[in-house]
Amino acid sequence: MNASISHGDTMKHFIIAGTLLALSVPASSFAQDAKPAAAMNMSDLSAAQYVEMAASSDMFEIESSKVATEKAQSDDVKTFAGHMVSDHSATTKDLMAAAKAEGIEMPKAMMPKHMAMVDDLKATDAASFDAAYIRAQTMAHEEAVALHTAYSKTGKDAALKAVAAKAVPIVTEHLGDVKAIIAKI
Repeated sequence: MNASISHGDTMKHFIIAGTLLALSVPASSFAQDAKPAAAMNMSDLSAAQYVEMAASSDMFEIESSKVATEKAQSDDVKTFAGHMVSDHSATTKDLMAAAKAEGIEMPKAMMPKHMAMVDDLKATDAASFDAAYIRAQTMAHEEAVALHTAYSKTGKDAALKAVAAKAVPIVTEHLGDVKAIIAKI
């Protein structure tokens, strides 16, 4: 047995253990006040409902990822978080433009469930943060894929359907990225 374990190896073991522990515990605090998007019937969403949900999703991705750029231990998680801020800022711009063109006001704040998730991440200690962030990102991107896919197929507003269709490959790629991080750590 090798008696000299580097700090990096120790940290990697903590991250792996934390990730496995976090993924094995039900994420009750991350699903406080709404059914997961995949369980909702999104084929009946109005344009305003789509805008509210998509905007809140983007705000969550941006805010939680800003927290991650400060608190994450893993370079992979920090890099992913940086991409989330950049990519979701761009999808927000697209959503804002389409909503404005349709006379739909953008929400000023996240939905309560997204705010609670950000608050939970802010309160998470550094040793547990990466696993909690990855768990939240997995759930959020599963919901985003379902939301944008459904609206791109069944939405009534052409401009917003185009925004949703453009977002589908972006959030699908993010979901793949987050799953790849899980496989690494």
